[in-house]
Amino acid sequence: MSTIEANKLKKPGSSAGVDEVGIDYVVHGTAKAWACMDGVNTVVRESLNLSSMLDNGVGLYGCNYANVMASAYSQAPDFSVLSSFRGMTPLTGYAESNCRVRVSDDSGATAVDVNHVFMRTSGRIA
Repeated sequence: MSTIEANKLKKPGSSAGVDEVGIDYVVHGTAKAWACMDGVNTVVRESLNLSSMLDNGVGLYGCNYANVMASAYSQAPDFSVLSSFRGMTPLTGYAESNCRVRVSDDSGATAVDVNHVFMRTSGRIA
């Protein structure tokens, strides 16, 4: 396998300091896993670094990573839904290999299944 070493990435033809980014932003800032899931039918529509989706009950979803994170604390999962329901609660207790979320109605009291659940995780891969 080949390795490219660099301190910065720069857009061709740009001036110094313009249209360039430090390599740490690329390595540590990009999504290490993402998914578009159907929470009603428990189907993964598209994904990166996802081995499976779990339906743990009404409004309770889990994502298992194909390549685990460096630690449970080195990941930052974000979830969103394409729905009128707005209650998204990342659940504690996830590990290097997975993350979990609860989707609820606007009151937060009632868990609900939704058709479009989006997950994005940044952090460090082990």
